[in-house]
Amino acid sequence: MPYEKDSRKGIIKAVKTGNEIKGVWIYSQEGMQDSLDIAFKLQDASLLQKPFSVDISTGRQVLRDSSAYSIQYTRRTCK
Repeated sequence: MPYEKDSRKGIIKAVKTGNEIKGVWIYSQEGMQDSLDIAFKLQDASLLQKPFSVDISTGRQVLRDSSAYSIQYTRRTCK
């Protein structure tokens, strides 16, 4: 979590088609509600995510269709 920043907490509303999950993340941060488009892909035992980019004209984070699924989440098991 960034220093002295509120975390983003919210819900994801999405649809799974094949191995892709696309939708919107509706969240609250620093007392404001906002949303971002999201895209995930299931691959083997991993969940891949398209990263957000910053739109320089607005300063807001956006999801670009041309982005690759480059963030990888893997399942960890606890013993």
